[in-house]
Amino acid sequence: MKSKAGLLFSLVLVGGIIFAGLSVLRPVEKPSEDVQNVDSQLQAQDSVGSDGSVPGMRLYRISQGESAVEFEIDEVLRGNDKTVIGTTNQIAGDILINTEHPSDSILGKIRVNARTLKTDDDNRNRALNNLILKTDVESNEFIEFSPRAVSGWPELLEPGVSFDVRIEGDLYVSGVTKTAVFAGSVALTEDGTITGDIETSVPYRNFDLSIPNLPFLANVEEDVTLRAHVVALPVE
Repeated sequence: MKSKAGLLFSLVLVGGIIFAGLSVLRPVEKPSEDVQNVDSQLQAQDSVGSDGSVPGMRLYRISQGESAVEFEIDEVLRGNDKTVIGTTNQIAGDILINTEHPSDSILGKIRVNARTLKTDDDNRNRALNNLILKTDVESNEFIEFSPRAVSGWPELLEPGVSFDVRIEGDLYVSGVTKTAVFAGSVALTEDGTITGDIETSVPYRNFDLSIPNLPFLANVEEDVTLRAHVVALPVE
């Protein structure tokens, strides 16, 4: 009986290793659409202040060419400590800034195409997409953050002066939505653009993600750090 159980376990283990190996070899799916989807853009009707008026509202849109998103997580790979960083510039979103009453400004949904995340290793990239995030599934292609509350707006936006913000919202990753809080700093630059650097740390298991059991991967930290450097340009 024990020998049969041992054989079954061995077959399952070998099958899992073969599946993982094939998934690592399978190319990552290409992006299905532009990350700057029209559906996620803020519209004119969104630019309404708390008093029902729209004075001083100006629309800014995240620039992919000047922005970046990254994740960072520590692991033990082949007996060596390693910090893994994955990055992409495929981030999109809109911000409506109320120059007269900054606290009435609106931060729209932020979208990131997870298929475009890249680390320093192609095998890891394929494992990340095919085994962990499963971005070949259409509903898993985009990571989305939908802000619910932004605190820290100053009474007056002064060019060149940064201010600290706290952004609470819903973070969607691979079919699971959890509350997340990003913190960092934002500034209106002298040339009229909006810049921001925010980050948060979340346990990857909160999103029902699992790391494949591979013989050369001894340990992966529970928490992953998410960062965004955003440059938003005014929409004329």
